Amino acid sequence: MKLVVFLFTCTFAFGSFGQSVKLKKKYLKAYEGTVPSYSINLGEEIVKVNSENIKVTLKKDSLFVLVGKVNYGGTYKVEKITKKEYKITGSMEETGIPALFFLDLKNKSLLRKGVFPQPESILN
Repeated sequence: MKLVVFLFTCTFAFGSFGQSVKLKKKYLKAYEGTVPSYSINLGEEIVKVNSENIKVTLKKDSLFVLVGKVNYGGTYKVEKITKKEYKITGSMEETGIPALFFLDLKNKSLLRKGVFPQPESILN
């Protein structure tokens, strides 16, 4: 009996470490859009940042973000928010800053939440 309880506990523990929600294959693709221009206040001066193209590629177990000419890669975790919306949190290896995306299943679009002061971007 103790062995059965131990095996059940181990199976449950290892199962909970895996990604709980999997994206369907039709959503694992490249999404493209534009990060709008914005301004940064550096205390004594305000610097304007021009708009830049962005491409986010979702694969089975990895996430790639290309902003302009800079490419970041990492893994991601998916959470189901509603029936038609998923929250994707990427762990980027180069920056250490988590990337936050919301996948709209109805419109098949990806909303990128920018790190302050970056604005949000809609990718199709």
